[in-house]
Order: sequence, then C-alpha cells, then structure tokens
Amino acid sequence: MARAALLAGLVAGGSACAWFGLPGFATAYNLVGLAAEAAPMAMVAIIMALCLRPGEPDLSPEGTAALGGMAAVTAASVLGAPAGLAAGLAVGALAGALTGEAVQRLRWPNWLTTLAALAALHVLAFAPSGGAAVALSDPWIDAIGNGSSLRVPAPVWIAAAVVGVGWLIRRSMERLGSPVDRSHAAHAEGMRSGEASAAATRGRARAGAIIGSVSALAGIVIAARSGTAQPMAAMGLSLDALCVLALAGHLRSDRPAAWPNLILASALWALIMNVMAVAALPPMLRYLAHALTLMAAAPRTIGRRPA
Repeated sequence: MARAALLAGLVAGGSACAWFGLPGFATAYNLVGLAAEAAPMAMVAIIMALCLRPGEPDLSPEGTAALGGMAAVTAASVLGAPAGLAAGLAVGALAGALTGEAVQRLRWPNWLTTLAALAALHVLAFAPSGGAAVALSDPWIDAIGNGSSLRVPAPVWIAAAVVGVGWLIRRSMERLGSPVDRSHAAHAEGMRSGEASAAATRGRARAGAIIGSVSALAGIVIAARSGTAQPMAAMGLSLDALCVLALAGHLRSDRPAAWPNLILASALWALIMNVMAVAALPPMLRYLAHALTLMAAAPRTIGRRPA
C-alpha cells in the first residue's frame, strides 16, 4: 500500500506540474495520445509480472512485437483483418513458447536467453518484406490503433481486456500456482523423474506463449498507430516494460507486484516519457531515465537461476 500511495502521488503531482507548466501537454490530442501510447507498454509489463517470477524478466517482447506486427499487417493485406490478427497472435504465441522452452532447456541466465531471442526475432521480422516497411491497408487493423469508443482510445480498451484476462490468470495461479512456479518445482524433482523435467519445460513454454501473444498484440497496436509495420518497430518496448516492473517493485521483491502498483507504475512511466517528448528533450535523456530507473530498482535476482 505504501508503494501504491507513493506512485499515485507521483502520478498526480507530475500530471499537475505538466498540466500547468508545459505548453502542449493539456491538449486533448496529447492526452488521448498519452493513453494510447501507454497501452502496449502496460499490457506487456502486466502480463510479464503475472507469468514470470520476480527477478526473471523476459527481454524478448520487443522482438515478438515487431514480428507479430509484421505478420498481422502482411497477412491482413492479403487475407483480411481476422486472418491478419490470427496470424499475428499465433506467431507471437509460438515465438514466446519457443523462447520459454529455450530458457528451461538451456538453463542459461534468463536475461541471456531472452536477449538472444530478441535479436533472433528482429531478424525474422525482416523476412516478410525483405526489411522494408509494410504499409497498413486494412481499415479494421487501423481501428485497433486509432479508433475509439465512448471517447476512449481503442488501445486502452485492449489493455483493459488484457488486464481482465490477467486477473483471471492471477486467480488461477492462486489456486494452482503459476506455470513458472510449477515448472521450477517440477524441475527440482526432475533430477529423479524425466516426466517432471518435461512438465517444467511445458510450464515455462505456456508462460512464454501467453507473454508472446500479448507482445504480438502490442506490436499490432503499435503498427496500427504508425500506419506501417516495420522489422525494427517497438524499439524500447522491453526496456519500458522493465522500467514499469521496476517502479512497481516487481524486480526487487520475492513476491509478484500488486495490481495497483502495476497500473500506477504504467501510468507514471507513460507520463515521464510523454513529458520528455512534449518538451522535445534529447533522446539521450530518455535512455538515461531508463538506466537510472533500472539501477534504482536494485534487481538483486535478475539472471539468477533457482537452485
């Protein structure tokens, strides 16, 4: 509760300062854009916190988002929006599942395996178009990024749906334990049982598939908002999601971050990035903000494998 109160105070105070002190912040166009830009980052961070143990973040969502966006836009231009969405989500789920299985089988530090997956996924994203950007031509895909309902941007509704699904996943975890927790428990028994080791791999692959599908959905939103799908799209998405987890306390604690912390941390980080953009600050400062936030999080457990 103390962290949630601190985050809420920072969001309120920062918003008030920007509202009165930064020309261009308090426009309807910017505020709607702020909410829409925050949605992809928030959905990836929240689903990552739900599916992975604290201190074991996944660095690959950025690459999955780029690949999923490319697959969705390319397929939609030929087969229509439903097929495009299905293709993007399927590619994301497959990429996430394979990444999760690699993490469990290779037993390398979590950050190393997922960083390698990030690079490989960006390479695969070049395949559909040979590295060229693919223009968005389907109006239904465009509506995912630029539409609205009840004056609320479509990406915000999508993020809310992801949070709802995440809540159901959390309830399931409370009864059964998370896929990753079960996979670690099974791996401990795997020294004596091949079946337990296989169960561990399946659990991590399931968690990866969930993260991958949500990352691909975030990539589709990003492609829709920009009007093109690009192999190097979603740059910084993984860093943004990590910073949200850091602000929410997910990288330091041995327990998953609470719901209010994750939502408020997403709002705070989106506010920080938006203020920097509106104030036209040098991009170097954006990366400095990433570095300072992650350093302050003191992620004692990142890269550690459970005994």
